[in-house]
Amino acid sequence: MTSVTGERAVQPPQVVGRARIGASPSIYRNHWLSRSLVMVVTLWNLIWLYPQTRVVAYVNDSAMHEQMVRFSATKLRGGSLPATHWYPLLNEGSPQFLHYQQLGADLFGSLGAVTNPTTTFHWSSYLLLALWPIVIYLAGRMLGMPPLAAACSAAISPFLVSIPGVGYEQKAYVWIGFGLWAQLCASWTLPFAWAATWRSMDDRRWLAPASLFIVLTIGFHFETGYLAVAGILTMPWLEGRNVGSRLRNALVLLLASLIGSSWVTIPLVMNARWAAINSYLARTGLVRGYGARQDLSWLLSGKTFDDGRLPVVTCGVAVGLVIGLSLFRRFPGVRPMAAMLAVSLVLSFGATTWGPLVDVIPGHTDIFFRRFLMGVDLAGIYLAGLGVYFAATIAVGWRANRQSEWSTARLDSRRSLTLVVLLALVLVPAASELAHYDSQNASFIGRQFVAERAADPDLRPITEYISRHDGGRVFAGSPLTGGGSFAVGFVPMYEFLANQDIDTVGFTMRTASLMSQPENYFDPSNPSDYELFGVRYVLLPTGREPKVRAKRIIANSKYTLWTVPGVQYLDVVRGDGTLHESRFNIGAFSIPLLKSRLFGHHADPVVVWTASHDGYHLGTVRRPTARPIRVSRVSADLTDGSLAAQADTADPSIAVLSASYDPGWHAWVNGHSEPVVSVAPALVGVRIPAGTSVVRFEYQGFRWYPELAVLSLMGLVFAFLSSRRDPRARGLLTVRVSKR
Repeated sequence: MTSVTGERAVQPPQVVGRARIGASPSIYRNHWLSRSLVMVVTLWNLIWLYPQTRVVAYVNDSAMHEQMVRFSATKLRGGSLPATHWYPLLNEGSPQFLHYQQLGADLFGSLGAVTNPTTTFHWSSYLLLALWPIVIYLAGRMLGMPPLAAACSAAISPFLVSIPGVGYEQKAYVWIGFGLWAQLCASWTLPFAWAATWRSMDDRRWLAPASLFIVLTIGFHFETGYLAVAGILTMPWLEGRNVGSRLRNALVLLLASLIGSSWVTIPLVMNARWAAINSYLARTGLVRGYGARQDLSWLLSGKTFDDGRLPVVTCGVAVGLVIGLSLFRRFPGVRPMAAMLAVSLVLSFGATTWGPLVDVIPGHTDIFFRRFLMGVDLAGIYLAGLGVYFAATIAVGWRANRQSEWSTARLDSRRSLTLVVLLALVLVPAASELAHYDSQNASFIGRQFVAERAADPDLRPITEYISRHDGGRVFAGSPLTGGGSFAVGFVPMYEFLANQDIDTVGFTMRTASLMSQPENYFDPSNPSDYELFGVRYVLLPTGREPKVRAKRIIANSKYTLWTVPGVQYLDVVRGDGTLHESRFNIGAFSIPLLKSRLFGHHADPVVVWTASHDGYHLGTVRRPTARPIRVSRVSADLTDGSLAAQADTADPSIAVLSASYDPGWHAWVNGHSEPVVSVAPALVGVRIPAGTSVVRFEYQGFRWYPELAVLSLMGLVFAFLSSRRDPRARGLLTVRVSKR
């Protein structure tokens, strides 16, 4: 017996189906070199990326991910599931853990529940990225690659650089990059998902590990999950023999994976109608994909793997493809990687190339197709490692008389040295470029740390005051109002406050909240917008004043906090007119709606939600009611998804909670349950009679997670029982050694 990573020597070659993928005992004498290569590049990462552990506010998407980890830690510490709670901190709130990939936040939130969630998040970002070469090596061995080839892939893995910058490269994850933390979590499972899927096509013993890795990938990151499932649909066809048996195994794996991931997918599908589409990006290449012409141009010109430098990795990919495919029977792992590179590339073309054909992909309206280029990156890493391995063998003058000798050739000291030298020559340009980039990252983090320490004495009393008093949101600028110039170090103030878990308006389009699109058009000079978005506080640099009537609360040499009188989380409106909206067009509808006079006259229309792109009617504006509308005794805890208030109105009206609409909201008026209504643009309301009413709102999230957890477990058990049906089954992570 031997483990799939080949940690113990074997006598005869390994057998997987009819294809020999192993090596003679001589090649295992090079394990010291394989391990050394992996450890050297991992040590490189640990040293150069260490500044990532410094706790400073994030300037990218990691600000939201860190916030999710803290929220998860708080809820788990209290003994409840984060996915069942209202997430109030961004874009007027949403059931964020239902609409967004949650597994990473829950996993590290559980660690943060017993430690410090902020520190846990920073260290997770560091270690997930720094230790990734080890994952590449182990998955390569699982795939059937010779140890040195897998080690070469691991050595190459940190050095990719592409134009989009959202693939498996440091720019996608580090502080000065994009902060795609959920994708980083899934980068640890996709390599194993592909490798185990490939092995399971001929060996049912791998069905259980494959389904587990696929389910984890889907839970960590949805778009990476698509690539994991794409492996099931692709790999059965890569061998001309035993197609029927391979298809049966693929069907079992697909069913087990879909059932196993039901705890994620079923709530997502059931509530998809209430997850907004980013209408500002929907028609751009960021969502639709860059198209075949652009993606192929980048690939052939070397900009997919080596943007701005010599195409060293690109050449390795080309060599690995050409030689590997010509010797595919000796290296079965070449075929799945070549196939997944092609499939990922085709998927990345998106609607820009395929138009309405992408409609066959479930959930296509919520996919950022350009992100599938990460599958090209992962497959390219393995092909480049094989390319260096092949090139080193050729460089020492060794010639194969038989194809089998490629996989069993012994690399003595001279040939091992040649491989190391060749790998170094390949990676020196990339390493030089990456070292410069990591130095910049460390420098910017250090400067941000200094800026935060300098701002803390003046800013901390303000943030503590807001946290104590609550009752409304804070506006400190937004991207469309020039808010980027009001910053702490490099981090805009509206994002810095989000890093402090303060409910803000301005850090726009971070969630699938229906209000995320209207928020982008918040007008700081329009008093009715403050009531609509529940903005009670305005934070500005000292010397600047709000554009609406406001009262100064705290002022120092750098910052001044203002409060807008009368603004709370609850308002009362008449509800004139009807507005037809859908999650596809709410952003476009918000522009004329916010510019109209309706909100200023408390005449917000009631929303009828549709699945189409129909037009809308703003209704008729009437004069304000004779007696002013009053709301008193508000008790709000949107962190727990609840609000209670007393409203005094002259006419039958609608009490409106400044929170994004979702059918999970429930309302009670004077102790009686009443149906909630949606009020423009996408807020939660309930009809109240004339006079004094006691109103209570409460969010009740998706309640079927325990049952879905049982269903998901049944899917994994199904895969396990199917794997045990293989007569060779003696364990999940071992293979029998036999002669051909």
